Amino acid sequence: MPHAQLGPVLKHVCSLAGAEVLAGETDGELLRRFASTHDEVAFTTLVQRHGPMVLRVCRRGVLGTQDAEDIFQATFLLLARKASAIRKRESVGCWLHGVAFRLARRHRTQEAGRKAHESRAAALRPTETIASAAWLELEAVLDEAL
Repeated sequence: MPHAQLGPVLKHVCSLAGAEVLAGETDGELLRRFASTHDEVAFTTLVQRHGPMVLRVCRRGVLGTQDAEDIFQATFLLLARKASAIRKRESVGCWLHGVAFRLARRHRTQEAGRKAHESRAAALRPTETIASAAWLELEAVLDEAL
């Protein structure tokens, strides 16, 4: 998702929540509201407030746009799951930055491992021998004859 499209998406999330953004509340108040009552508007406000920063961290951490968007979503999914366990509630932005950074780093590490594994597997693949090339020619001749 290009950065220019992030604003309309966040506005759409706000409209789905059915209420105005709670712009006057602190991050700590919003997190408390979400953790205690699962207030969607409070969560939406946190996404709107910190979403652009999280997306930038994700994009700097990984090469693919789709991967960055997946990490963006995973970051806010973790926020939703662990909202009540966050100790420094006023530092939600720092917490989100750290989570996005670590998820992107983990993704890069896994991606590098996957690529190395694929390279090793490709090297183990048998190469075409003279006998198999001759057999392919013979098969082509047989196909024509039949």
